[in-house]
Amino acid sequence: MRASSQNSPVVYSTFDSRAVAPAMTEGDAQRLDGRVLVVATDGSQESRAATAVASVLGRRHGATTVALRAFDYSAASDRAEVVVAPWGRSYDLLDIARHLLTQELARDIAEVERWTVRAVAGRPAHAIAAEARALDAALVVMGLRRARHDGAALTHDTVLQVMRESRAPVLATTGALAGAPKRIVVGVDFGLESVRVARAALAVLDDEGELVLANVQPEPRMGGRMRRAASLGDESAFGALERLRRTLPASANISLEVLRERDDVAMSLMVAATRLRADCIAVGAHSRTLDDGAKLGVVASALVRTGMKSLLVVPSVRRGAAPVSTGRGS
Repeated sequence: MRASSQNSPVVYSTFDSRAVAPAMTEGDAQRLDGRVLVVATDGSQESRAATAVASVLGRRHGATTVALRAFDYSAASDRAEVVVAPWGRSYDLLDIARHLLTQELARDIAEVERWTVRAVAGRPAHAIAAEARALDAALVVMGLRRARHDGAALTHDTVLQVMRESRAPVLATTGALAGAPKRIVVGVDFGLESVRVARAALAVLDDEGELVLANVQPEPRMGGRMRRAASLGDESAFGALERLRRTLPASANISLEVLRERDDVAMSLMVAATRLRADCIAVGAHSRTLDDGAKLGVVASALVRTGMKSLLVVPSVRRGAAPVSTGRGS
């Protein structure tokens, strides 16, 4: 139905003075323009697509783009890959990894010479999240692997852990997305977090793109925690969506959608995104009615594990996240 963390692990990284985050005023902190954008890549197809997305968003917002590769000294495969390179032992492994990443990016990204390229040591998820915090990044972009044709399960552990620890929105992109999303389905439940998610989605939306504010209404048969979310009539739900739309820039192309719950909220959003041909889904790290303060909400976690659509996950205010931006001058 449609209408028109302080206890972060120690991480060591290659240093580049261009990546030092500028001092931010309170008003600037609400914008993506001129901020730092971190793109984490492991060389996979999805990561290469993520760098293309970061390239588009970085140019559009005049952001300082930092390309990042996490180097885990304890992982034998990573260490062997670098050690066999034709460098002497006097070179630091992180410097070698950074050089290799720069060469890799240069094949795909024309403006990579203007990027900051870093290699960080540590477990990938912790290293990425810690580096993003240190840089006061406004957005983290990384690849999201899709389900394999042979049916083998993917754990998506790194993406999930980065989303748990990040204070900035995380845009996890499949290989199908190579630029700013053209249509984003935003899962909302009418709380303050929903406004934040919608504004974060506007920041990454294509200039001519469409934002779809979608609310999933539970069927009466649902019990347990879901019963706490009263099922609204269609008219009341659309009224609440319209009030949410009025908090967003009037110039934005925004439509409204009320969904009836199918198997669960995540699947309802996924089905709607497929039907509407959206290339991204945006949700909060927590659902106000479902998650009870879990480190990463059941809806966000389920959407990551499907690996079917690019996903923007916005951290909760209660996790001390920095304010997010519309990116549209509001």
